[in-house]
Formats: sequence, C-alpha cells, structure tokens
Amino acid sequence: MGTFSLIVPEDEQTIEIGKACYRFHIDHSQYDSDKSPEELRDYRNFKEKMNENERFMVYEKASHTIVDAAEPPIQHVFDEYRDDEFVVHDSEGLSRFVEALEAARENLDSDGGIIDVRDRKIEKCINIILFARENNYGISYS
Repeated sequence: MGTFSLIVPEDEQTIEIGKACYRFHIDHSQYDSDKSPEELRDYRNFKEKMNENERFMVYEKASHTIVDAAEPPIQHVFDEYRDDEFVVHDSEGLSRFVEALEAARENLDSDGGIIDVRDRKIEKCINIILFARENNYGISYS
C-alpha cells in the first residue's frame, strides 16, 4: 500500500486550502461531481483533525493492487524526483506519478481488476497530485 499526501507550506496549512483541494477533486471527479466538500467523508475527517489538533492531512491510500499495476513503478518515480525532505515538488515528477496511476488504471481494466473502489482511489490520488502540481505544492509518498 502507498499513501500520497499533499504537502503545503506550514503557513498555508488551513481548512481553506484543504477545502480547495477537495473542491478540485469534486470538479474533476466522475464519482463525486454532484457533491459538496461537506458531503465527502474525507473532507469531514480532514476538517475534524484540523479543528482538533491543527494537523493538515490531505491524503489518499493506494492499495497494493494499484501500486503493483503502476508503470513506471511509483516508488521509482518517488525515488527519482523526491527532494531531501522526501517530497516531490517537481512538475515533471508529479506528472510521472499521474502517468503511473493512469497506467495502473489501464492495466487493471485490461485484466478485469478495475472495480469502482479501485478506480475511485486512483481518481482521488490523481486529483490530489494534480492539485499539488497546479498550486506549486508537493506530494510525499510512503
């Protein structure tokens, strides 16, 4: 399993930035396009954590099945593009993450292994990465 986490500068770690990320996801989603951020469980959990302990945590976990189907391997992309803080900020590196996840989707689809729950996870991972790329943020992968 691998987790893609949105990394933003400390002074920008606000509920508003998190909400903007979830709004971005909604705007680019084939599954959640009819929802508001408040209707997404992930956003409600994010907001609750921010209110409780001010921990900025926007992330999505990709299953082993998704990670194993990715081309190029996600860990290789991370190792190639990460900085000393273990964050990928580079636009090319972020684009490579997206390419790997799109390849995973295609590979799983051709094998008959793309089910809605996997496709939703891939979509969420991609949208977090695209939000990071468009806003000059980073992504950590663990």
